[in-house]
Amino acid sequence: MKTAIELLKSGTLAAKEQAAGALWSLAANNADNKVAIARFGGLEALIELSRTGTPVAKENAAAALSNLAANDDNKVAIARFGGLEPLIELSKTGTPVAKKNAAGALKKLSVVRQMTVQVPPNAPPGAVLQMTSPDGVTMQVTVPEGVSAGQTLMVNY
Repeated sequence: MKTAIELLKSGTLAAKEQAAGALWSLAANNADNKVAIARFGGLEALIELSRTGTPVAKENAAAALSNLAANDDNKVAIARFGGLEPLIELSKTGTPVAKKNAAGALKKLSVVRQMTVQVPPNAPPGAVLQMTSPDGVTMQVTVPEGVSAGQTLMVNY
């Protein structure tokens, strides 16, 4: 993974295309890889490639960013690192594949899944609640300070 990210930054044009494609695959349906790619600087490199790469590199970078945007922390980071502008531009002027991939990334970036959770009796601040989202995602939520039993929380998942 680190090698692919380094290739995005300093590889040949063909290597950058292949590295973006590899990260696209690695980020598909793998939460740990989504986190690792971001931690190793992959978001910034993919955003830069979506601006300056070959048409195929841009297609692959947009697809990788789409997969990475399934992680809420990555959504924030993609926006913070300036990823919206090149994705919007690709959705307008890229190849047909780039347009589709960029539109998919922008759609994921615009969606934050939330649910309301009622704090159960005998759950003090700091208690860890285990719950399942409407779409089957199992998660843990810590009751924040100042929230008591019977109150509701909005939880992103």
